[in-house]
Amino acid sequence: MKRSLQFGLLILGCIAWGGLAGCADDPERYPVWTPQDHAQPGSADQTGRVMRADERGASASGIDAGRTLYHLHCATCHGPSFDGDGPQARAGLPTPSLNRAATLEKSDEELMERIRLGGGGMPPFGGTIGPEGVLALVEYIRANARIPE
Repeated sequence: MKRSLQFGLLILGCIAWGGLAGCADDPERYPVWTPQDHAQPGSADQTGRVMRADERGASASGIDAGRTLYHLHCATCHGPSFDGDGPQARAGLPTPSLNRAATLEKSDEELMERIRLGGGGMPPFGGTIGPEGVLALVEYIRANARIPE
């Protein structure tokens, strides 16, 4: 019993000493991070505002990220080909095709707002997908959805 008490006190002493040693670090030597430090290259202007796809041009990596996000979050309802025929649609949920003029004529901001806030039966994804991801989704949709002729 005495040995286990001594061992416990030794462990507690080590933890306390390590914690105090860490407190002596100079916080000035650590960099200050800003939101722009986390932005992908070329995606934010100098004020930190996320730039629209037509302002910076869609990149292959942005479209690839959009494809991944689309198949994770959107294809369940809108279908793999944007036709509104995903599994949830087949289960009876109303899901519009993205291959239509009413959708594709919207501005990037309108599409991003719909993704972020949801509406018309669509759940909001703003708490799940960050601004860069929402922009990547718009880029992917713009690069692949087509109005049938």
